[in-house]
Amino acid sequence: MITCKLCNKKFSRLAGSHLKWKHGITTKEYLQLFPGESIISSELSNQIAQTVHNLWINPCYHERLSKAHKGQKPSLGYKHNIESDKKRTESRRKKYNGNYFSKEGQAKVQQIWRNIGLNRPITTELKQHLSEGLKRAWQEGKFEHQPEKAALNMQKRLGSGKYIYKQGTYCSTVTGQHEWYHSSWELQRFQELDRLGLKWTKKHGIIIRYKWNDKYHFYTPDILIPDLNQLEEIKPNIFTLEPQNQAKFEAARNYCNKKGLTFIHLGDEHFITKS
Repeated sequence: MITCKLCNKKFSRLAGSHLKWKHGITTKEYLQLFPGESIISSELSNQIAQTVHNLWINPCYHERLSKAHKGQKPSLGYKHNIESDKKRTESRRKKYNGNYFSKEGQAKVQQIWRNIGLNRPITTELKQHLSEGLKRAWQEGKFEHQPEKAALNMQKRLGSGKYIYKQGTYCSTVTGQHEWYHSSWELQRFQELDRLGLKWTKKHGIIIRYKWNDKYHFYTPDILIPDLNQLEEIKPNIFTLEPQNQAKFEAARNYCNKKGLTFIHLGDEHFITKS
């Protein structure tokens, strides 16, 4: 069994419905509040793993799965390995006269290249030539940096929902602690603080309660810098216009005023610079 850190109730699996209706937060927000905590007990996890294992070693299961997938997609219902993938590739090239795509697929690829002004056949040499040309143009300063345009493009990417955040762990050269970052901007800020020789952490345990839509929620700022008595939130400017984030920031400012801290938001103007 696992224990909910907010109400101390025990569950075999901490469901999102409990977090939503009891505490007003999502599973993602809960894991941000309590990094490293599990939302499923080891007993239930082992039970699920054993069930999947029993299915996997059952020959009848593979036979039913193969029959169910055949006729839907060529790649489903068959074993995947290097040899089978190589055979499928050779079969496609044989079918399409040496090309991996059909004539319709090749036409679409050629049309994409024509749309950007290239009417020549696309070869490996041409791709390499284009790549080297772009590198030389950047090194010679032929690309004019426009921070306002870069910020606008970033906002469009974030607003489209297609932007993929960079995540990973980083070891501080000042404290030696391993910290988790949720975006490339957070990683950039970690490295900047280390260069300045300042102690910082994301594992500060500060949880700020705020009210939005007549419900109480919990919010944890990104970074605490004890040497500066400063709390920081790293977020693109387009997100600061959202009413819920404005409520978060207002609650964070009130909290910092009571605790003698400073709350700072770092956005596009801090991170979108010419590299």
